[in-house]
Amino acid sequence: MHFSIRFIKVCVLQFVWRRFGACVFWTYSFGCASFFLRESINTVVGAAPVAPEYPFERIKEEQRMKKVTSIILSLVILIGVFASVPITAGAVRSGDYQYGFIGSKGIVIEHYYGKDEILNIPSEIDGYTVIGIGSIAFWMNNSLVEVTIPNTITEIEDEAFEYCDSLRTVTIGNKVETIGDETFRDCTSLQKVTIGNNVKTIGAKAFENCTGLTDIIIPDKVTEIGNGAFYGCVGITSINLGKSVETIGASAFEKCSSLESIIIPNNVKQTSYSALDYCTSLKSITLPNTIDVIPDFIGCEQLSDINFEGTNHEWEKILGYNGYIDINNYKYKNANVHFLKKVSLSKCKVSPIGKHRYNGNNIKPNITIKDRKFHLSSAIDYKLSFKKNKNVGKATVIIEGKGCYTGTIKKTFKIVKAKNPMKVSKEDYLIAFPNRKTTFKNVIKVKKAKGKVRYKKISGNSHITVNSKTGAITVKSGLPIRTSQRIKIKVTASGNKNFLSKSKKIFLNFWITS
Repeated sequence: MHFSIRFIKVCVLQFVWRRFGACVFWTYSFGCASFFLRESINTVVGAAPVAPEYPFERIKEEQRMKKVTSIILSLVILIGVFASVPITAGAVRSGDYQYGFIGSKGIVIEHYYGKDEILNIPSEIDGYTVIGIGSIAFWMNNSLVEVTIPNTITEIEDEAFEYCDSLRTVTIGNKVETIGDETFRDCTSLQKVTIGNNVKTIGAKAFENCTGLTDIIIPDKVTEIGNGAFYGCVGITSINLGKSVETIGASAFEKCSSLESIIIPNNVKQTSYSALDYCTSLKSITLPNTIDVIPDFIGCEQLSDINFEGTNHEWEKILGYNGYIDINNYKYKNANVHFLKKVSLSKCKVSPIGKHRYNGNNIKPNITIKDRKFHLSSAIDYKLSFKKNKNVGKATVIIEGKGCYTGTIKKTFKIVKAKNPMKVSKEDYLIAFPNRKTTFKNVIKVKKAKGKVRYKKISGNSHITVNSKTGAITVKSGLPIRTSQRIKIKVTASGNKNFLSKSKKIFLNFWITS
């Protein structure tokens, strides 16, 4: 029970109203008002105060000022009491009901004076359609046990049935769209609530501390559950949330200590860290991948399983986690997290692998796979295997999904010939004789060549020749004495199935001695 100045004030008013009747109360109130008004006029319009010259005059003046102050305070208190009475401009009483008009749309019940235990709220009063239940209209009515709200009513305003301690059963009509803040707060005997199919909003603290509730069915049209809507409903063991719920407010189900499991529907986009705190019996929960935060589950010591209807990467995004979660051994708040969503690798994007040069080893290129904006991990989301990935040609990579990812996809990539590693060196300024033939072997040295090596003279004196296979140089007789000669030779390695061909041009210089 939450106490406040308003609570105490209305309790006194309810007591006076019910025990002595409206007639006695209003007679007493107007009598007090007349007395205080008369005294105020006598005090204010009386003789002007004389400056006190003697002690007794000063005392008299002080008494007069105290009297004026008391009168003003009394008027303030009386106005406050009148303000608590559920009377508005144009209010009409008819039998047990007091109502007010909402333009030409219909009427709103502002107060109920009856003491019925079973109450079917009328859809019409005095020929006017009842379209709403006003704030505190049934506030603290301890006679009510069962209430049925008709299909003409579209809104139940704040605190309408607050503190109705005996209320056990409520049936809300199918045209009600809004259940206001604190509407059934502290109805501690309430055991069953049937919420109409057209309700869209359940206000803040609407059912707070309704400790007798055991199960709740939220209809499919409800989009918002306000802050603390079911706070402290310690008897609830089952909550069935409709598929259209988008917002779950702070502490909405906090301290529902008998709740063992709950499924948050896929349409929920906004929730709160404290939405399920201190649900001490909660063992399992199913969360959608649409939510903006993961609840903290403070005080949920028995929580053992969290079923997340998304992938590990969607969970990481919601948590703002920078890294990869090992889904085979991952816990959140000591609960095992099960990632329920399965994604076919065929729906993921594999980046182009490109060409790779032969290197003599098995080639295993880096693979980039994305599920929308999420980069997949080869350690968690898939594994790779290869075929024909050593020699030049077409190689195959096989990507097999695991964890949240299923299926197998194959991609091919090319292994192209490597550059020929041939190295060429030479000897220079060879000495030849003009009157005899001279042959030079191993003048051109070739190392690491892949494929057949061939030699070809490109330019130079015709008296100097090159063996195309061995690279031996022959200088024929007949060259002018004491001259230098220069030839240009191209050395070519033909390459093979894994290496490209390669050519290198060199110059050899000769000195023709005497």
